[in-house]
Amino acid sequence: MEILPDALLGEIMQYLSIPEVFLSFSLLNRDFLSISRHPYNLSRYLSNVFHLSKSLCLSKVKTEDLLSKALHRSSIEKLKFTGFATTGGVDEDEVIWWVDSLFHENGPGYCTRDNKLNLNIAGVLSSTLDFQDYERIRHEAVSLVRKNRILKEIYPHHVLDEGDEPSYYEEQIYKQAWREAGRIFTDNIRSTKAKRDAMKEYERIYKVLVKHEPKIEKYRRNEKDPYVLIQPIDYTAVENSSIVASIRALEFSREGNFTCPVETFMAFISDSSIDIESEELKAYDNLFTVDDIQNLQENDIKIPKQYSFIEEKEEGYQCMIFNWTQNALKPMIWGKFTKRSCNKIRISLIEIFSGKFVYVKLINPESRMTEMNDNHQYPNIDAGYVLFFGHQIDYRNN
Repeated sequence: MEILPDALLGEIMQYLSIPEVFLSFSLLNRDFLSISRHPYNLSRYLSNVFHLSKSLCLSKVKTEDLLSKALHRSSIEKLKFTGFATTGGVDEDEVIWWVDSLFHENGPGYCTRDNKLNLNIAGVLSSTLDFQDYERIRHEAVSLVRKNRILKEIYPHHVLDEGDEPSYYEEQIYKQAWREAGRIFTDNIRSTKAKRDAMKEYERIYKVLVKHEPKIEKYRRNEKDPYVLIQPIDYTAVENSSIVASIRALEFSREGNFTCPVETFMAFISDSSIDIESEELKAYDNLFTVDDIQNLQENDIKIPKQYSFIEEKEEGYQCMIFNWTQNALKPMIWGKFTKRSCNKIRISLIEIFSGKFVYVKLINPESRMTEMNDNHQYPNIDAGYVLFFGHQIDYRNN
């Protein structure tokens, strides 16, 4: 029997599914096992599985680790994104509702300005930004708050436990406490010199936190437009970063005392930045129902035709999970809350989506204004958080 060259078998391997490669192909004989485990073939294969825009060139150890992540969905971790842009504004221009809160589980949530639908929010993988000093300072501030008995007694619902992700509220508690009653952090220090040194350090922490506060009035793309806000980031550093997020699941919450919680939403990913007012994102406006999506699919070749539809009538939500596409902007999920009692949706994706930028579209709200005595003329859209789960992948072989 004629034997195919190893190079050709390695090429065939690229078109097989994970079970086909590791539960069938690689088990046929020793030669096939060797081909499937060859660093070159395996790196190419994993690049395809994770839908990476660049080819991997990793050591055997790193390649095996990535293979383990591909095989075991249970190993996924929460990925950190930083929100930096929106077409929905911020409710009353209050910093507390800034868009970055949408990407943090323990934050206040994101509240838009009123009288606008189809809002686009952009986030970037946090590890691609040069925020290391700020994040370290933020953790130090939150640690001081959590170790302070008095602050824990005053704010029992907002001061979290050690090990939890630092929250917006804890950062605000530190700033307010230092500004108004700084001694609360130094009363237990006996040495005059140690107390003086501590106060200098705590003041430095305070200044760094204040420096990084959102400056909403400076983020406006157009001075007369209160809706489109874009926080400056180093796009070049993000593009040059060797780190990407590979997303396998997401969780969307509208829990909270909101008068206009989001009803319908979408989530996307891209490897490069896409303008939040672009036609690519506008193409997905007004998708209130599954029929709306199917009608769009019939008339727009860019919209993915392959998807899985989930309807949980008892729990109260609908989801359309899209397959991966080669388009720059890749829709991952469309979701709709169909019951008032349903306030959280967690969905596993069909395929792995990789990139550095994520986008969330808040299509429309469910208005509860009357029953909650909200006297605003128009509704806005409120959302608790959106979390992405998967892995961070570093192209670098180090």
